[in-house]
Amino acid sequence: MDRTELKQEIPQAEPAVKAQKPENVLLGTLGAVLGAVIGIVCILLFRQMGFVAALSGAVLAICTMKGYSLLGGKLSLKGMLISAGLMLIAPYIAYQLSWAFVILERAQCEGMNWNFFQSLLAIYRLTGSEVEGIPFYIESAGYWVGLVQLYLFTVFGAFGILFDERNKLLKAKAKLLEEAEE
Repeated sequence: MDRTELKQEIPQAEPAVKAQKPENVLLGTLGAVLGAVIGIVCILLFRQMGFVAALSGAVLAICTMKGYSLLGGKLSLKGMLISAGLMLIAPYIAYQLSWAFVILERAQCEGMNWNFFQSLLAIYRLTGSEVEGIPFYIESAGYWVGLVQLYLFTVFGAFGILFDERNKLLKAKAKLLEEAEE
């Protein structure tokens, strides 16, 4: 078989690669949500321990995409898009929850009788400006820099998984081409 015949067979080999594992979008989405929850918990734990969220953002991305591929059967373009959507939402949720814990702790230290929900609602009021009756506030630049960092680390983690999935697909295609040559 010469190169032109092989090139013509590549598009035909692609459906064979996709047919190796059936995709279950519903279970994959459930897996991605569970992975995102694991990532959110990881972010909260690392922030409570005082660590920078670099590792936790990557863990969020990895858990989300691996969760989809484990329960969904494979990580297709559809799975990547669903995982990406969750990766847009989950870091924000985790960051807000972590700040709510910080505010709650600070409010309790100041003798204020706040609950978690009040702390969560106070985040934007306390970001960048002092509020009458509340003896603390969140430095605006630090808040936004932390959120951007978390998103960047999440993106870096996602790229690692995407390259891994791409390499798996290329290896499967190469194997099919080798079998076609024989």
